[in-house]
Amino acid sequence: MECAGLVQTLFVVTGCCQGLEIALDVDSVPFGAVVQNSSSTRQLIMNNTGDIGARFTLLSDCIIMMLLTC
Repeated sequence: MECAGLVQTLFVVTGCCQGLEIALDVDSVPFGAVVQNSSSTRQLIMNNTGDIGARFTLLSDCIIMMLLTC
């Protein structure tokens, strides 16, 4: 995310695996202009096309809201 000329990472997906293939449906998630004190929501689809199950942990909504506050 970019705000006031500064780029801030919203979330990081990390993991360790053997023999799985994970892909997102898009390369970037465009939010466009968002007015202060409002919100914009986009759907992100993560696909596991491998043979082994996967588990992911994302930042909580509270942490994401702190990152979004400029």
